[in-house]
Amino acid sequence: MNECAKRPIGPGARLSAAACVGLFLAGAAAAETRPDCLDEDRPVTLSGIVQERRLDAKSLREFPAVSRGPFYVLDLDRAVCFNGSFSEAVLPDVRSVHVYSLDKSKVQLLRRYDNKRVSVRFISLFEGHTAHHMRPVVGAVESVTPLGKKR
Repeated sequence: MNECAKRPIGPGARLSAAACVGLFLAGAAAAETRPDCLDEDRPVTLSGIVQERRLDAKSLREFPAVSRGPFYVLDLDRAVCFNGSFSEAVLPDVRSVHVYSLDKSKVQLLRRYDNKRVSVRFISLFEGHTAHHMRPVVGAVESVTPLGKKR
């Protein structure tokens, strides 16, 4: 008989087994990502139609802490996929991005180009995770450039 099989199993063996199970579960729960998808905290340029939107009265009653002011959405020319860190999952078919800026001059540009096709350079994107985030992906604006009509 094997020498290890003859020894009694002590508390250290239980700890080792628990550690192995924990490592296995941690590996199984690791964040899903795809190399062809956009990542958080990286600059990116996306194009589409920018639109000013407002919440309706019903939504404001459901989410009273949400701002009553307008927000902006970029409806993308092409769907993208995004590696979300909040959900630790790939968002495979992102068709619009909640666009924001704390810089009033950039907000004025978004307002000026409402319902127009633009190219938006984002400082970074992140996965929306609160009632304030109006789309699954949210982007901080670096610049907005008007584009011609899509061909």
